[in-house]
Amino acid sequence: MMSKFLSRARLIAYLPGLKTLRSTVLCQRSFSNSVLQKQCNEEERKTNEGIDWPDTKLGPLSEHDKRFPLPGNVGVVTQLKQQPQPIAASPDQTTYDVLYKPLRHDRHAAVFAQFVNAVSESEESAEEFMKEAYKNPKNILEMIAQDCPPSLIKGFSELFPDVDLSKGHVTILTLCQKTNSDMSGWSSEVEVEREELLENFITSAVEICKSLTKAGFWADFIDPSSGQAFVGASNPNTTLFETDERFRKLGFEIEDLGCCKCVRHRDWGTHIFVGTLFTNAPPDCDEMKEIMFNGME
Repeated sequence: MMSKFLSRARLIAYLPGLKTLRSTVLCQRSFSNSVLQKQCNEEERKTNEGIDWPDTKLGPLSEHDKRFPLPGNVGVVTQLKQQPQPIAASPDQTTYDVLYKPLRHDRHAAVFAQFVNAVSESEESAEEFMKEAYKNPKNILEMIAQDCPPSLIKGFSELFPDVDLSKGHVTILTLCQKTNSDMSGWSSEVEVEREELLENFITSAVEICKSLTKAGFWADFIDPSSGQAFVGASNPNTTLFETDERFRKLGFEIEDLGCCKCVRHRDWGTHIFVGTLFTNAPPDCDEMKEIMFNGME
């Protein structure tokens, strides 16, 4: 996988395909749930073990402090001075929880952050990065998280009647997979491949939305087969298909074939399948990075 920050708050990543994204997102949620279950079990175990006695929080019921022998917990200065000072724990004795050990994607993110700080970003360097990514035959899924262009927010708001996109941040995450078939035409092979990609996209998009929602963000995606919102309420009077002219502002080309339109990628042409997600999570937030970096080998 390859990933890179682009200018204007965009993050781009390349993976081997929607199947890879689907499996990594599912594994990510499974790992998160197992960690949470482990923490709950540990807390329950500590509770069942009982309290170490005497418990100083019980006040008068606790063991009497010999430094204060007089009534009312009053002590003598000489006695206080005779008491040895508590020895601070050595730094070497500090124990660390295994959950704080840097994970694989944490190390990748750290290296990537160093790269971002070291390289001056420009559109020219971004294009060179993309051309380099296309040379790898395994990179057939392009993920781009970018700020929604202000001119599109009002129109996209109609897709989600229960959410006011005009207030707050809006990020668009496009998943573009290179296909074996030319999607500008129709055949049984095109139909089979598209159905498979549609299933993988919906499964991946649902898990991505669950991860972002769990982190406190709003997220939804457009069902490519209906052009309407999938997770939340949808507007039957508004749709968004991959041939919509608004995709031009998201980096795609829309080609008019006379009888119909098709979406075109700058390098893959019409051999693509496109899916779209919307969220208020910033493109460079930790949750978005984790989703896009988790497929790194």
